[in-house]
Amino acid sequence: MRATSVSVITPGRSSATSFTRHTSTVLTVLSVAALVAVARPVLQWSVLAAHWGGIDHADCTAGGACWNFVRLRLPLLVYGHYPEAERWRVTLAGASLMAFAVPVLRQGRHRGQFLAALLLLFPALAAPAGGRRARAAGGRP
Repeated sequence: MRATSVSVITPGRSSATSFTRHTSTVLTVLSVAALVAVARPVLQWSVLAAHWGGIDHADCTAGGACWNFVRLRLPLLVYGHYPEAERWRVTLAGASLMAFAVPVLRQGRHRGQFLAALLLLFPALAAPAGGRRARAAGGRP
């Protein structure tokens, strides 16, 4: 059986391939210019002009992002309307998904085995996070 090679783009190689032809050079420069043009206002809005403190939404009077609102609503953003007593299940499912996914996303010789474990074992481990138990506790199906 013949081994297949995987092409990995490194910073040196990406710069070498981004400037090979005139069209590649123009597109690379335009992409970087667009990224800088978008990144500056987003940074200004999200960090520099943001409102970080307060106890409710009325405290956000600046023109920037209201991180106080995100802090107050973080449980709703993460768990939705899942019952508070059962949120540990969602946290456990998310943590186990990350634990299975990290080895799959890395290059290595056991990658296929981790992928098989991710596809076969994770649904079995994550199943208790929903289903009949959540509905019996008053949660949504």
